[in-house]
Formats: sequence, structure tokens, C-alpha cells
Amino acid sequence: MGSMVDRWFVGGVCAVALALAGCDGRASPPAPAPSASAAKGPDADLEAARDAVTRYFEATIARDCAALTRVRAKPTTPEQCQTTFDDAQKRGARFEAIADAKVDARDRSVALVTATVAYSGKSHAVLLRVTHDADAWKVND
Repeated sequence: MGSMVDRWFVGGVCAVALALAGCDGRASPPAPAPSASAAKGPDADLEAARDAVTRYFEATIARDCAALTRVRAKPTTPEQCQTTFDDAQKRGARFEAIADAKVDARDRSVALVTATVAYSGKSHAVLLRVTHDADAWKVND
């Protein structure tokens, strides 16, 4: 299994979004009004995505497998928890802060959250992909 940094670091994000629409001279139909549930969706709740990342790191440092499992996007076995915990301890990992969070322009159900984590006393920016699913934010590590 890769190192904790490899698992937590999702990679540099460089996205260019292009919207292509046909231009036939006709007016576009009006956009539908947003629903009440859309207003409560991922765009309106980046704070919850930040909280999910904070809980993820806190659970890892506290060696709390149940809490880690609740906030991860993929199922977690006790063995995977143990590997994650041991790796964090070996590297001297310490969560410092959430630096930034924004909705991914390619997928509005995804937040890109930048956290600051210290490994052996040196601060590093870590970019995490956090998905909104079933009214909850989950960390993809």
C-alpha cells in the first residue's frame, strides 16, 4: 500500500472546462429554476466538506477506525485502518488546518479541499477529493 502522503495527495488539479453549444441563431430555452434540494446540495455546503476532511485526519491521528470508516468514501477494513494509523505514526503526521475548499468545476458533487499537514515537523499542503453522496461528504483517499 502507498504511503499516507500518496493516499492523501490526490494530485495537482489543472482543469480547463470548455462548454460547447450549437449556434444556430435561435434563442436558448430558459434554464429551469433550481429546486429547493439543489440549494442544499454540494454547492451550498463546502463547510461540511471541510469538516469531513478535519474528521478524517482527527480519526487517523486518534487511531479511531470507526470514525475513519464513517468519513471515507470507500469501505475500510480494520487492517486498512491499522496500516493508515501506523503510517501516520511512523511519519509523525499532525493535522494543522484546512487552507481552502472549492467545488470542482468538472463535477459539482465534488469538493477539492486543501489541508495543511505536518510530517515530522514539516508542513505540507495536501489536496483531497471529497465527494457528496447521500447527504454526506466523504473523503476519497
